[in-house]
Amino acid sequence: MRAGLGQVGVITKATLKLVAAPESVRRFLLVYPDPSHDAGDERLLSADNRFDAVQGAIVAAPSGGLAFRLDAAKNFNGDPPDDNVLLAGLSDDSAQRQPATIEFLRLPQPVRRVRAMLRANGQWFLPAPVAHDIHR
Repeated sequence: MRAGLGQVGVITKATLKLVAAPESVRRFLLVYPDPSHDAGDERLLSADNRFDAVQGAIVAAPSGGLAFRLDAAKNFNGDPPDDNVLLAGLSDDSAQRQPATIEFLRLPQPVRRVRAMLRANGQWFLPAPVAHDIHR
């Protein structure tokens, strides 16, 4: 369902194209010093299709204040993609990058761990000021 400006539309039928699942996912947690750099990279990544999924979030920083993050994932079979190509031109704090390679079928496990952590520390129930999903 979509709604906006007093209008509502309901999807009654959809056709989805199925594709083969990849073997693995190269995933990066990217941390930004401020929202303008985060938003700039979100715009860049949504336009150039170098990742298969990008999700942005603003979360409470361990030291207080806010942290600006992007979680970007690239699906692959065989050899992993070149990190330098995937990360070229991004303005995140490279010292805080958290790269990982995950078997595609194990991908939901990190999501479950993050959800459990956020529930345990109470952040799961706070309003989310920004949540962007770009899936291709």
